[in-house]
Amino acid sequence: MVDEPTEGLSPIMIKAVRDVLKQISQSGIAILLVEHNPKVAMSIADRVYLMGKAHIGYCGPRPNCRPTRMRAASIWKCRCRLCRREK
Repeated sequence: MVDEPTEGLSPIMIKAVRDVLKQISQSGIAILLVEHNPKVAMSIADRVYLMGKAHIGYCGPRPNCRPTRMRAASIWKCRCRLCRREK
């Protein structure tokens, strides 16, 4: 689990941290990443859970996650099969 590893870092250090996390992920090790920087998170993640107002606003594979859905995540409740089953 990595909790906001890029918080307060310079752009050069953010890239370095992102590259290391990508290498770890590509080696087959799972990473649970909590990140406020969507560009960093999307560059690493295979699956995304976006939360807002104590609810999952979106969950799904990274390629299906669009910026408009990310902004709306704070007001939407996810309707995917996984989230419906957890209720």
